[in-house]
Amino acid sequence: KKKLSFFLPYLCNSGLASHPPLGNYLVSFLSSDAAGAMADAQKVFDNLSCRSHSSYNSMIIGYIKCGELQKAVDFYQTLEEGCFSVHLNEYAFVAILKACTKLKDAERGSRIHVQIARRGFLESNAILGTALVDMYSKFGLLTRAQEVVEELPIQNIVPWNALLTGYVEWDQGHKALSCLESMQEGGLSPNEVTFLCILKACGLVGAIDKGRGIHYDLESRGLLERDIVVGTALIDMYAKCGALSKAEQVLEELPIRNVLSWSSLISGYSQQGQGQEALKCIERMHIEGLMPNEVTLLCVLSACSHSGLLDEAQMLWRDMTKSYEITPSLEHHACMVLAFGCAGEFD
Repeated sequence: KKKLSFFLPYLCNSGLASHPPLGNYLVSFLSSDAAGAMADAQKVFDNLSCRSHSSYNSMIIGYIKCGELQKAVDFYQTLEEGCFSVHLNEYAFVAILKACTKLKDAERGSRIHVQIARRGFLESNAILGTALVDMYSKFGLLTRAQEVVEELPIQNIVPWNALLTGYVEWDQGHKALSCLESMQEGGLSPNEVTFLCILKACGLVGAIDKGRGIHYDLESRGLLERDIVVGTALIDMYAKCGALSKAEQVLEELPIRNVLSWSSLISGYSQQGQGQEALKCIERMHIEGLMPNEVTLLCVLSACSHSGLLDEAQMLWRDMTKSYEITPSLEHHACMVLAFGCAGEFD
């Protein structure tokens, strides 16, 4: 590519770069450079006498790969105005939808949805359908996202998971649980991503009975034995529902425990103001050779603050910098202010 950049001015000035076979190849080649050679690619593209479909797609994907999202959207706008967007394939549309999502351009994303539907891409492309669902979900347009999922001719678990993720991210746990029922009625079986979303939804709305049913499914599939992420999500669900003994039981039965799984249990104790139990978890982490992280310590400090355990909070504060080499954040300071305040140590 360094050699090409040396010869490129000659190719452009001599007119060779405007020759369709060579020019279209150059556009594809230059736009694939992760380091960014899009200015050269755009120059060659502009001078092409006849552009191939791959050149249009390469330009869109190239701009997005280089992080120039606005230029990608502006380039698409030019294609749309000139009716050249017909040259784009599914991968370019997925890329431009992601750009609209990151740029928070819901209006343009909706217009692109119309173009995609007119091309008939949604009839057989689950990836493109998922990109649309993800875009609408990120904008909070969850009703529209669900319409997209339900209208897909071929039902697939991936778009449904994107919808469930959206409902959970917008704290609409009941909607997520309702979507799970619709998905299963349609004959789709949940996977690990589905379970993660539904466990979060159960924690949001306190649906412990539904969570127990998911727990049973996880055990029957053997997922808790091989997926620590799912196990941690289950602990978090029970903890958020206030079933701390059950959360601890799940933790005990996990074949492998890490800082995140312990932190989920400690967070539950913190929410219930059970400082002593949170401190015991830290001790057990030490026995297992695990070091608490910033989140773990924040949860324990919070639990100590609400439990009136000022001495323990001060000891943990000292350990943060000396033993754990963690610089206290604003949130850690706030916990200590609360701990002193609750103990009447206002000075």
